[in-house]
Amino acid sequence: MASYWVRDAEGRVLGPLTLEALRPLANGGRLSNVKSASLDGQAWVPLAKVPEVEALFIPPAILMRREADQQEAQRIELELDRIQELATHVIFGVPEDADLRTYRKGFITVGKQYHPARLPMSAHPDLLRATMAIFQLLSTRMAIVEKKLQGTAPPPAAATRTSSPGIKVPVSPGTSSPRVPVPQAAAAARTSSPAIKVPVPPGTSSPRVPVPQAAAAAPKPAPTYAPHEFVGFSRRVDNRLEVSLKVPLSSVGIFIDHKLVNLSSGGLYVPLEQTISLGTRLGLTLTFEEPAWEIQVDATVVLENAATNPGGLSGIGLRLGRLADGDRMFLEDFVRRGRAQRAAPR
Repeated sequence: MASYWVRDAEGRVLGPLTLEALRPLANGGRLSNVKSASLDGQAWVPLAKVPEVEALFIPPAILMRREADQQEAQRIELELDRIQELATHVIFGVPEDADLRTYRKGFITVGKQYHPARLPMSAHPDLLRATMAIFQLLSTRMAIVEKKLQGTAPPPAAATRTSSPGIKVPVSPGTSSPRVPVPQAAAAARTSSPAIKVPVPPGTSSPRVPVPQAAAAAPKPAPTYAPHEFVGFSRRVDNRLEVSLKVPLSSVGIFIDHKLVNLSSGGLYVPLEQTISLGTRLGLTLTFEEPAWEIQVDATVVLENAATNPGGLSGIGLRLGRLADGDRMFLEDFVRRGRAQRAAPR
């Protein structure tokens, strides 16, 4: 019969014990804050790596929620496999020749079901991963439609001149054409302005004056349909400092280049000209593009313009607060991909 050792957050060890011996201790509350387990008393792993022991220390309601999350993750993965083979208009439930507005409505209807922000922080990593994958597919498909239809959308109709109802103007004696009263301001402008010759089209008796067209508005950039565009995030209204960073894959160095403050030590180093005092607490928003992801976390300044900064750049070292499991998993994968990109031959 297998024996196990368990260790709490303070390093205290109990074991070897069988599961039958551990169960009453866990149910009776005599063991708490257990963080790791071992099969030999030497090699320790997180409690989650030994599910039969973990199950003893987790309330049944949480275990049921985890099981439900894993089942939902499997359902989403199957749905992702199914829709990958479908045309975009079928996925969004719109006609193939629908206009851009209709496609957007279809995207919102489908996409809001799978946006990662709808999940609680305690969601199972499998569910977070599956949700992020299917939303990435939807946002990529919509961005392609946006680019295609935005360039072919018909321009707004130009204003046309219509005939006004006839207005009877009295004809002055000795003239053959009516005299239309001119406002004083217009008359002054007419007398003071230099004469402008306007060409008379053949076969007409009056010049044709071109009607000026309104300047075309500069086209707006196409949305990317990333999560941070799909959901509006409210900012805090207290006096605490907020820092927002867009993090392309080429900026992976903020997590790995500094010897003291890096992801493995629970932080990152941000090149920054402004000085932020040590100990300052702030709200940090990290926005990623490929795949689209956003992390909002509390942070504390633990390094300020240090001489050990990478590349001689001034900046601040931040220690991150508690990250959700999905966010930490995303960061670890982001760093892995960033290292691989750096190592790839150019």
